[in-house]
Amino acid sequence: MLQRKIFAVGATALVLGAIALVENQAGADEAVNWTLTGCEGGKVASGGKCNLKNQGNQRCLIHDKNRGQTDWGFGNCDGQQVTLVTKSGAAPKCGDTVALKIGNEFFRKCVSPQLVGINICSESASSPQEHIGGTNATHWDWQIKGCAEGTPLDQDKPFALHNIAKNDSVVFAKRPSKVADTCWASKMKFGQCTTIRDK
Repeated sequence: MLQRKIFAVGATALVLGAIALVENQAGADEAVNWTLTGCEGGKVASGGKCNLKNQGNQRCLIHDKNRGQTDWGFGNCDGQQVTLVTKSGAAPKCGDTVALKIGNEFFRKCVSPQLVGINICSESASSPQEHIGGTNATHWDWQIKGCAEGTPLDQDKPFALHNIAKNDSVVFAKRPSKVADTCWASKMKFGQCTTIRDK
């Protein structure tokens, strides 16, 4: 009888471990769901405009003024609003640190929390800034992840948009009405963002 109980407990632990492994893998896969589409000249280039499309909702990240939160949202993929800039000026590769520009603004993690949402700030600038407002905040705040390091970032190639300051990746996740549907991968569960305001 004791042996049967030990076997049952062991089998249950194995099943729970397998479920946890699948959930962790799913979480990682969900972050690798951005692609660049419709790029100028048909290729991804540093400083070239593209559409940044999310596979979760099949829509593109656009500049969208939102009071008290990140000035981005999702819209139709026809505006070529997104620019990735590399420090070297070469075409972006997997593993590169880049500056992310949407419309005329460069985006980065905020130093202080915003009222709601993912806590990403932006500034209008002609080129990426290393230090902003006397702080350590920088526009060089993004890394291309989730693909083989050193390989070119081609159109329609999935990748994760990883924020260096937060050490987390941006994903599509539903939020309450009038809050941009983006979240940190670690704060997303079952397609929903589990926080109202991120730090």
